[in-house]
Amino acid sequence: GDHVELDGRLGLRARRAALRLLLRDAPGGLLHAALGVNGTGGIALRLDGEGPFQDWPVTIAAEISDAATLDGNATLDLDGGPRLALQADLVPGPAWTAATGLPDGEVRIDGQGFWGDDALHVTRLDLHSQAADISGNATWDFAADVLEAGLQARSVDLARHLPAGIETGPAEASALLRLDPSGLRASARIALRDWRLHGHDLPSAAADVALDMPPGLDRWQARADIKASTPTLPGGLDA
Repeated sequence: GDHVELDGRLGLRARRAALRLLLRDAPGGLLHAALGVNGTGGIALRLDGEGPFQDWPVTIAAEISDAATLDGNATLDLDGGPRLALQADLVPGPAWTAATGLPDGEVRIDGQGFWGDDALHVTRLDLHSQAADISGNATWDFAADVLEAGLQARSVDLARHLPAGIETGPAEASALLRLDPSGLRASARIALRDWRLHGHDLPSAAADVALDMPPGLDRWQARADIKASTPTLPGGLDA
């Protein structure tokens, strides 16, 4: 039940390209097996684009079984880098939460990146959803075998994804990661303000977490520092 169609034209003298790709994988097909997807819907991908090398537009439409659909547009600069700018909307399907463990809700994706000097640079990746806004960037230097990434997140509405009795306020998180021949190092900070837990005020709370793993990633060392202020508990708590 797998089906692929590909049509393309490459004009080197005119510096223009055209592409049409259609892919369909029926339930139980090769992509379903590779992705571990077991759904009643198929996996489909369509790419269409025609334009000059320096500003090549591509339309993207994808369906991942019962998990999600994605529609977006990308612009590629094949002469300089190459470079890519992407805007897309991810719409979860009925199997989204069960397959990913993530909350339901449409996600808007905006990203930019380029390839140069034997390195892949994701200069900006923004994810906007009902629960949170997330921004990140990353550089993967293949020559030096080094991956560096950063992430920042700000809550929008977490209450609908948390148990009853938790009244949410602002929440922010940031993280840094570096993977190189000497091992993996990661750090993260999470901060909450003006939350209320089952009738108890939580004016502020913060957690700093660090993780170190040597080459081979077979051992690890973690450290966590947590500070919270909960004045409505008996006697209060400030640790």
